[in-house]
Amino acid sequence: MLEQLPLHSSETGWPWTEESQSLPVKKSDGSEWPRITIVTPSYNQGQFIEETIRSIILQNYPNLEYIIIDGGSTDNTIDTIDKYKAWISYWVSEPDKGQSDAINKGFQVATGKYGNWINSDDLLDKDALWTLASELDKQNRPVVYLGDYKEIDINGKLKRISRSYIRELEELVDIGGHWRNGKSNQIGQQATFFPVSLFREVGMLNPNNHYSMDYELWGRFLIAGAYFCPVHNTLGSFRVYDGQKISNRHKTTKSLIDTAYTLISDCPYWVRSKKKYHRGLILKYSVKYYYGYIRSIIGIRRRLKYLFRGIGVIL
Repeated sequence: MLEQLPLHSSETGWPWTEESQSLPVKKSDGSEWPRITIVTPSYNQGQFIEETIRSIILQNYPNLEYIIIDGGSTDNTIDTIDKYKAWISYWVSEPDKGQSDAINKGFQVATGKYGNWINSDDLLDKDALWTLASELDKQNRPVVYLGDYKEIDINGKLKRISRSYIRELEELVDIGGHWRNGKSNQIGQQATFFPVSLFREVGMLNPNNHYSMDYELWGRFLIAGAYFCPVHNTLGSFRVYDGQKISNRHKTTKSLIDTAYTLISDCPYWVRSKKKYHRGLILKYSVKYYYGYIRSIIGIRRRLKYLFRGIGVIL
């Protein structure tokens, strides 16, 4: 497929001059590969979106549905989408209510059995769907596949590779013990694939959750009885840079804490004592976090005070 796509003169490697391995058109028994839907929410990410689009198209997956929901971009995003429209199943550019709303809109029209969203500054890794294909449809229960994921910088340089060992709701809501334990234990959204029917069953993404909507979704999946199955290969890349929404660590942390409390309250099969225990863990983490946060604010203010005092300004 690589030779069919528009050329990009200055870039090399994946996904510019390389493509994923190809699967046979059909499985060995003659049946279709499970349809996989990828949704890309987009808004004024013109500097990244072409790389995102190519990383999905060049998976060479025989039964891929690719949907782009753009929020009305005013940069070069629309021109880039138009350049690749022959390989895009559906796309629209219109105002939306934010990232979660855009993703939900995409999955409302999706026809895939499994799916994920890849943000317009992130990537699927080479051979991601080729790797995933061998894992699909092996179990008669709702399965969420957790791949390893890369963290890359604004230029695509690898920072680290992470793997999550979270498998239960108890682990997910223990923010200090698991999600933020200093060992890269977070679930990488870019490398997580789920049944589209399950996504709809749990109410899709919470459009009012702007900082931890994926974390909330994993909790909803676990409450619904999904099995989290590891895929020990890198499936996606998460681009980390200043200015992106989650770079605001304080707002993200506050959202995580609030969401964890909500998940505990909403779990129908946890007894009162168990809920109380896990609320206690969150409270312990919250106190530690806010103590450090307040100390950092006071420390910054003191440093600024001494700085400006030295130049004759009184705070």
